[in-house]
Amino acid sequence: GYYACGKTRRPLVINTLSSVLIIIFSYSLLHLARGYPGFNLWLAELFRVSEVAGVELLLLPLAFTLGVLINLAIFWIVFKRDFGSFPSALYRSFGQSAAAALGGGVVAYLLLQLFAPVVDQTTVLGVFNQGFWSGLGGITAAVIILRWFKNEEIREISQSLHRKFWQRSKTVLPAAEEL
Repeated sequence: GYYACGKTRRPLVINTLSSVLIIIFSYSLLHLARGYPGFNLWLAELFRVSEVAGVELLLLPLAFTLGVLINLAIFWIVFKRDFGSFPSALYRSFGQSAAAALGGGVVAYLLLQLFAPVVDQTTVLGVFNQGFWSGLGGITAAVIILRWFKNEEIREISQSLHRKFWQRSKTVLPAAEEL
């Protein structure tokens, strides 16, 4: 919305602030992990990686996620203050996207669990196949959920793909040059 209105300074400031927060969170969480070994154990149990070395690496995506959530909250508050209320279509689209993301995530997780005993987890190809098919299943579930909600964006994408690949269109030829 800000870019569409030509107001680029505010998003720049908010995104810069959020980037600085991500760096601060990264250092703070790393310091917390080094200072309190119990935090590492809790984190390893939370993410079910207690048998994996280097649990501290999980702190980087955690710090990034916290920074992005704060970025979202700041944008939400500032945008609402600057432009008034959000259109109801935005809330509807947000709810549909959240439901599709949750449903797709659940399906992908269940497929990962289903494929785990079948796929050879010691080879790159096995892990790739497990992730690929589980991810494809999750995406398919998300698209089905969006279609069930009659999501406008997924309808437009479907129509565009249909026109591009399955609908015959007339070839446009250049006009003959007149001498």
